[in-house]
Amino acid sequence: MPERSLDDILAEAEDPAYVRVATAKVLLRQDLVARHARLEGELTAAIALDARTNDPDLAPAIAT
Repeated sequence: MPERSLDDILAEAEDPAYVRVATAKVLLRQDLVARHARLEGELTAAIALDARTNDPDLAPAIAT
């Protein structure tokens, strides 16, 4: 296969007849989505608490 120039690749990509294909992974387990949201909330709360208090930081432990 001959090497194509960047101009050739861009011309092909700009052609309206060029078919673009995208692949996306979709998480279908709602329990994991809910758990992720809960953990993000806990991390956000810990970061806010760490900023307000002089106690040992909680956020790094939660983030790991």
